[in-house]
Amino acid sequence: MQRLVLSIATAACLANFGIWVAAQQNPASQKTIAYLSGQWKDENAGLTVIMAQSGSAVSATFDKEPLKCDPQDGGPIQQTQSDFSGATLAGNQLRGSDLAACSFGKNNPLGTGIKRTAFQLTLSSDGNTLQGTFVDLLKGGNPSLAFSRVCNPDLNALCQAVGKAVGTITAAEQPPGSAALYQDLQQNLGAELAQIKPQLCKDKTGQQKLGALQNELDSLNYIAGQSNLLNNVNLYHIEKGLTDLNQTQCRAPVQGVCPQGQQKVKDEDDPAVKFIKDQFKEALDTVEKGIQQGGSAAQLKDLKDKYQEAVGFWNQIKAGSCLPSDVYQTMQEVARDRGAEGHSEDCPGMCTALKKWYESLIGKNDSLEGKEFEEYCLAHCD
Repeated sequence: MQRLVLSIATAACLANFGIWVAAQQNPASQKTIAYLSGQWKDENAGLTVIMAQSGSAVSATFDKEPLKCDPQDGGPIQQTQSDFSGATLAGNQLRGSDLAACSFGKNNPLGTGIKRTAFQLTLSSDGNTLQGTFVDLLKGGNPSLAFSRVCNPDLNALCQAVGKAVGTITAAEQPPGSAALYQDLQQNLGAELAQIKPQLCKDKTGQQKLGALQNELDSLNYIAGQSNLLNNVNLYHIEKGLTDLNQTQCRAPVQGVCPQGQQKVKDEDDPAVKFIKDQFKEALDTVEKGIQQGGSAAQLKDLKDKYQEAVGFWNQIKAGSCLPSDVYQTMQEVARDRGAEGHSEDCPGMCTALKKWYESLIGKNDSLEGKEFEEYCLAHCD
């Protein structure tokens, strides 16, 4: 009984996502979360399948063409769209008893046609392969079974998943820390991070950063009567990482084309761009040092909020080099004046233009955030 003899349509096209292993520094909270929905290749059958996961239940359906089974006994060719159904995922282990197999040959004691057999698979640590065995109903034994994830990232799916994760972590920062809060967060946010990873299959750096966020999440450990500062800092790191991911993956200009009303900065060393980058980098460094030094929960939240505002703006400038025309022009004027006279009377106008742009990025007009942003800019005018 082989892939053709019980041609086990190696249905294990499961893992549209991988497992997250919890941080080693907190063994008690270690978890394994897998997200298998998506497209996989059944290496045994040579066919692609679509995996569907609901909770711990997993099924796989052949994608573009069914599994075909020639009984080789004079009977008609049989086919099936179901690779397997009713499999159960526990940690990184997938087990089932409904894997499609092709039994053929005259006088076959099993009979011929599509049969179903048991299998078990282990998901790799990177979530991209499933390897294991199936039960050979005819000859006995456990031949190998393998599946590999098909990398087909979807930007819309990625950005929706990141946005949902940002909402989850933001909501978790409001109530006081507790064991129940962090356990729920590890479960819910962990599942959301798992859905993000398949969409980063072509971005190894993005996957590594996401893995670091998972480790931060797994390290949350509430202990009654002790300071919760470390957990608060970890929550900040997670939110910052997700915000950065959203900025770099979901808001950068497409293929170097700037939106209408904006223009591309031609030279990375443009003095106007360099000036504003230097100012915001200095602000980021200052706030980050304050966060690292610690403080009360209220102080950390205030620093975190200011850091997030600045880092969002910083990433917009750093990533796309697309600026609104009025913003870019005023920045150039200020840079020219500074170069020639050491100061610029156009600096307030630049700050006003920057404020309007910043408010368009955060979706708030005439906001307190925009006012604080403008005041910061004006404080550095000379």
